[in-house]
Amino acid sequence: MLKALAKDPDDRFRTVDEMVKAFEAALQTASTVAESLPETIVAPRPPEPSAKAEAKRRVRPWVWALVGVAAILCAVGLWTVLAGYERGQAEPAVRTPFPSPPPGTVADPGQRWLENARAARDQGEIVRACMLYRRARDADPTLEAAYLEAGDMLLKIGDVERLLQNYLDGVAALPDSVELRRRLAETAVLVGATEIVDEQIAWLFQEVPDDPLIPACTGMVELAEGSCETALPQFEQALAADPTMPLALYGRGLCALIEGDTEGAREDLEAILHRQEAPPLLQMSAEIWLDVLDLGMVETVRQGVERMRGLLAYMPPGERETRATMAAHIDQAWNEWQNGQTEVALRELGDARGVLVGRWQEIGGRLALDLGRELARLTFIMGMLSPLQEEPPQTGDVWERLYTMAADVPEEDGLRDGYKEMTDQAFLAWERGDVERAIQALKALSTWVEEHREALGDPLADALTADIDQPIESLITP
Repeated sequence: MLKALAKDPDDRFRTVDEMVKAFEAALQTASTVAESLPETIVAPRPPEPSAKAEAKRRVRPWVWALVGVAAILCAVGLWTVLAGYERGQAEPAVRTPFPSPPPGTVADPGQRWLENARAARDQGEIVRACMLYRRARDADPTLEAAYLEAGDMLLKIGDVERLLQNYLDGVAALPDSVELRRRLAETAVLVGATEIVDEQIAWLFQEVPDDPLIPACTGMVELAEGSCETALPQFEQALAADPTMPLALYGRGLCALIEGDTEGAREDLEAILHRQEAPPLLQMSAEIWLDVLDLGMVETVRQGVERMRGLLAYMPPGERETRATMAAHIDQAWNEWQNGQTEVALRELGDARGVLVGRWQEIGGRLALDLGRELARLTFIMGMLSPLQEEPPQTGDVWERLYTMAADVPEEDGLRDGYKEMTDQAFLAWERGDVERAIQALKALSTWVEEHREALGDPLADALTADIDQPIESLITP
């Protein structure tokens, strides 16, 4: 009994079968000892038992048998509860039991946690699986599979920061793992951690110099520094070694986008979506840029916010407070992002993710997964597109010229005020990074000039039209 209830797992029975056999052996030993005791005491002859006492005596062995069975079952139940408590998990009422090591064997602790994490993953318990993967890593930091599989789970719940840290921890524990180094380099290059990328490229160049990931990552770093001219040959070198390499296709697609080749950009980005082995984070990035090509930057982010709101509407009735809290964080993030406060917006999305993770089981596996995936996408959109928002496309001095020309517009009939108002609308949209709306406002201004050509006079109308066309052409070209 003391062994069954021991606090230290190493001191307890490993399986129920092992414990039952031990109890059976103890009972057998007790019977053998009782049979071997000498009958040295002669007791007085007892009185003849009554019929009632005889019946009671006959059933007594069955009673003790039942008591013994009940004791064993109670011990089994208590041992199971204590084992569950030791795991630190709040078990739901119905759950498929995790696999146990075969009777009579002692499995490695890290491997046991890893098997439990996989079982939780297969049951759709993503948050619990992440925690169990961490327990596996703590028990055995050299379990490469724990880092790789945990990365997939962290991406599902949208925790890109912990995803990067997970691979950093893996490389620290297993510095010779090529796969962990590659995963870390790919993740770091997509989130802009160039110092980490440089370190991984240097290591890979020493160990696997022919790996096409090396020129692909090098090209991405150079592209981040604003040099398509030097980045493009790196992508071509990577594609020469592996014509379907997703990261190289992604980089070449971005170069095409920057150079104004929208068809070439679309072709490379769509090719990534058809590659099943492409990293999920890279596929998400390609989807975002394709949306930007079709919708524009601001509309892409707005639709991401609308998708989150739509998913929140499916929250279970008992999770109204969760829905309201997450919706408040999403709305605040949207407002902050529009105002150029990208870091504040990302913090709001992080708070929303924290609420989601905390109520994952109550929300339900499928909906929770959809919310996590969409939240990860929205976080990545706001983070990736924010530099474009904070640094509007360069259009030279055309805006200054448009405002200067206002002095030549007649004041009669409110023409000058109308011109200034429409110019302000275009300029403010451009300044916010809403290129599509800026183009629409400029086209509306050009139409306004034609409608008032007679009042403005042909020379002024022609000069205004020429000045308006310049920012339109500049904004249309990515």
